[in-house]
Amino acid sequence: MQQQTTSGNGRWILIIVVLVMLACIAGAGAADCASGCTCLSPADAGTRGLTYCGGTVTACSDNARAAMYCYGSGIALVTPRITLVPLPVTTTAVPACPAGCECLTDAVATNRYGSYTRCSANICGYEPVLTHVADPIPKYCVKKPDAGTCPGDCECMMESAAADKFGSYEQCNSNPCYSVVTGSATVNAYCFRQAAVLPVAALCPSGCACLLEEVASGQRLDRCDPNAAPCAYKPQSPVANIPGSEKPLYCYRMPEIPTLTPTATPVPVCPDGCSCMSEATAKDRFETYSRCSETVCGTEGASSLTHMIPQYCFRQGTAVTTTTVPPAGSCTYDLQKNACSGSCQATGEICRVNTLIRDTSGAIIAGECHCKAGGEEPAPSDPCACDPTWGGCTGTCAEGQTCWMTDTTADASGKLSCTTCACTQICTLGADNTCSGACPAGGTCTATVITGDDGTENAGCSCGLSSTAVAPKPEDDGGVIGSIGNFFRSLFGWK
Repeated sequence: MQQQTTSGNGRWILIIVVLVMLACIAGAGAADCASGCTCLSPADAGTRGLTYCGGTVTACSDNARAAMYCYGSGIALVTPRITLVPLPVTTTAVPACPAGCECLTDAVATNRYGSYTRCSANICGYEPVLTHVADPIPKYCVKKPDAGTCPGDCECMMESAAADKFGSYEQCNSNPCYSVVTGSATVNAYCFRQAAVLPVAALCPSGCACLLEEVASGQRLDRCDPNAAPCAYKPQSPVANIPGSEKPLYCYRMPEIPTLTPTATPVPVCPDGCSCMSEATAKDRFETYSRCSETVCGTEGASSLTHMIPQYCFRQGTAVTTTTVPPAGSCTYDLQKNACSGSCQATGEICRVNTLIRDTSGAIIAGECHCKAGGEEPAPSDPCACDPTWGGCTGTCAEGQTCWMTDTTADASGKLSCTTCACTQICTLGADNTCSGACPAGGTCTATVITGDDGTENAGCSCGLSSTAVAPKPEDDGGVIGSIGNFFRSLFGWK
């Protein structure tokens, strides 16, 4: 009995010793964490929002459960904060601009003054920019150019500014009025002004034309007013707006000639027994015929000068012999060559121009050639003079001359009439192979080259016709038609 009691007491003692050891072990684990910290698993600490005790990972238990560490709630997380502190700006004192000058950028100076002059090449300041990537814009001391920099009505500016302001401009001289230095380049400004563009037609009085001196000299024309200023200028240099590169033009008096007016109705100026018709019509009507005169009595064809055929006074005649008229087609006008082509059978006769018809531009559109006696032309039987009854020139002149108005007067309607007439040398080829002589108003005496049937080239001279209004003449044998015939006979050497 006593032995059983002793065995039971020993069992209880063993149980008590085990419990004490467990308590000691638990106490030792809790003592591993500092004051204010708790030994917890990471999951429990995360649920409570705790961090490691003192910011250091410290294990506080390593039993059969998951690892546990010391966690505390008194340590706050520190968030770093960046504070921007402006750096001090160091400025350098800049020199002030002299009196009368302003410190401006080139763009502001151009906008304010249009043209300007730098007072100094030194930078007087900088224009701030909105971004730190771009460099600040330098400023310079500038002022508006002095009024005496450019002569007269000229202004000192860049050429681009002159184009924007004037549109059509000219440079007053070749000296720069100021310069702008941009980096390594120097841009010069010059004196410019508005270029004068005047209508040539309004510069010369009636009966005068604005021509170059060499052109007028070749036509032997006189100045309308020897003391008058130039009526226009013609640029001679391929570079525009270069002073001194223009040639002056002056007003020259142009010769007056009657105007050949086309008409589809024959003019009744033929003598009795004669009729006004073309040579083709005369051939069909008479078979054998003769001309009553060499004066053009009218034209037939279209109402313009482009397809006109001259008409003459014809009558029934005897059979045409080879001594007076060459066989048909042997002496004709070749329009392609602008010359007579063919030969004459009668001794001493040559194939010569009898009639030329031109359009309003002066181009030959029709012609007629006849066999005529060679040698010199006979002296004029009817001297060149002004006919006051109709205001035109009448009479004949020697070969190479024509009866032209040398002085005119105008009536109330503006039509010109002659006061004096004279035989004037017309456009001809001289011994030195140059063309000289007068041409109708608007025409120019120029050289032409005609190629013959044998391939040889013959030089000649010609000029175009222009229209000039004259007072009409009463219809008689020596009227307008007679004057026209005289003009063409003297101009082209007709019989």
